[in-house]
Amino acid sequence: MLTGPNLRAEIIDVQRPAKNLIAHTVRILDGSLAVGDTVHVAVDSEWRTGARQAHSGTHVAHSALRHVLGPNALQSGSYNRPGYLRLDFA
Repeated sequence: MLTGPNLRAEIIDVQRPAKNLIAHTVRILDGSLAVGDTVHVAVDSEWRTGARQAHSGTHVAHSALRHVLGPNALQSGSYNRPGYLRLDFA
């Protein structure tokens, strides 16, 4: 959750598009956000633990696919959230 004096927003996605740059995609629930605003970010630790477990599961699934199908089974993407993982591969 991202909060500020006039803001309450849900963090939808976090990416690192370049070194030393972390970009957050948010859904504004109340208020607005402007350049220069000070905000507070709170991590939902239960959700984060579930997402971390799904991410680890992706690595396990990828390893198993490479073991069964061979080294040409390369991961091309994934999506992880608590209780769900998707592994894209060629």
